[in-house]
Amino acid sequence: MKKVKRWRYYCDFCKKVGSQGPPMERHEKNCTMNPDRGCGMCDRLDNSFPEPIEVLMAPLKELEVLRAELPRFSELREETKVAIEKLREKAGGCPACMLAAIRQSQTPFIQGLFVYKEEVESFWKEVNENQANIEFDSYLIRSVGELRRCIKRGRWIYLHDRPKHPSVIAHMTFKTVTGFIDHGCLWSAKLNKKETPWMRI
Repeated sequence: MKKVKRWRYYCDFCKKVGSQGPPMERHEKNCTMNPDRGCGMCDRLDNSFPEPIEVLMAPLKELEVLRAELPRFSELREETKVAIEKLREKAGGCPACMLAAIRQSQTPFIQGLFVYKEEVESFWKEVNENQANIEFDSYLIRSVGELRRCIKRGRWIYLHDRPKHPSVIAHMTFKTVTGFIDHGCLWSAKLNKKETPWMRI
């Protein structure tokens, strides 16, 4: 018989439990119950500074005050819809930030009017459609900062007129990358919905 001791990792903000430390650390960073959370969805959109949770919760706090003044459920429901739209505007349409505000404000009567799964699907559908209609002109990469932004956005990189996936460039050493930049060897690729990712103009 074998006796094995295994560590369990618990989120400090919610009830999530995991068997590995690093994934739990990443979860805690963006946990919707964390008052000082970051936002993975905002990071994907280069919006690294989401609104503070106090700002996001403001429409819900106003709704809490109205709750005692609105005896009819229908009136409360309409005011709740208005509050959700205000929250969506403050959150920039980010479902994760909206969910964080709802959970931390402990607003119980929004449950039926905010469906996180549907919000996420709608959000990414709109984002993908907008990105598909944007045409990015290629340009010479002149700094490490520009290169990092291209890699973060998933844009292909031209190295000596050959297309490279951003992950390939990301694994190169700093000295190698700076050498390519100094010699003008790196170009961002042109991306649009009609052409392949490695076309450069």
